[in-house]
Amino acid sequence: MPSFTHRLMLLARWPVIGGLLLAVLTFNLLIFPGLFWWMQQLSPEVLPPLDIHLSWSAAEGHAWARSLGDARPVALLTSLVVDMIYPLVYGLLLILLYLRYLPWALPAHWSWGHRLAWLPMLAVWADWLENLCIAAMAWYAPDYPEWLGDWAATFTWLKWRLVIALIVLLFLLMIAALFRRRSESATA
Repeated sequence: MPSFTHRLMLLARWPVIGGLLLAVLTFNLLIFPGLFWWMQQLSPEVLPPLDIHLSWSAAEGHAWARSLGDARPVALLTSLVVDMIYPLVYGLLLILLYLRYLPWALPAHWSWGHRLAWLPMLAVWADWLENLCIAAMAWYAPDYPEWLGDWAATFTWLKWRLVIALIVLLFLLMIAALFRRRSESATA
């Protein structure tokens, strides 16, 4: 029976990758801005979501929680539903891109190399933990426990560092794959 990774390798095709890229763009350009617009209609003074910042302070977290007002249900919906699906989408996109380029970039004798494709799950888990903490902040707003904001800010910081590192590593793998394929075609 083929492993889950092997099954995902079968999905690492351009139509699937393109569809996931389109989904990521839809989340970033339509869904999240639409939800923030909805929040602004319910509470005009609401601040932008915390998780779009590379990092944020405890004071910024409290300011966000105080600004929610009538938009609290939308903040909860966003954190617990929409923003729990989004990491799966971008995580699967990164995993499929890694599975697509790892075989070209790594030497054939590295049988464990395909396991590197699961690195994006670290960012997904950090994002999920961040979303749970932000949802709890919204639930208890405006007076949430101090440690909750600290954990949410830590997971935000970690998520963005992981996403940036994963994208840089992916580009390096793509460049390595390009050079490897060129050298193989030149020697053939």
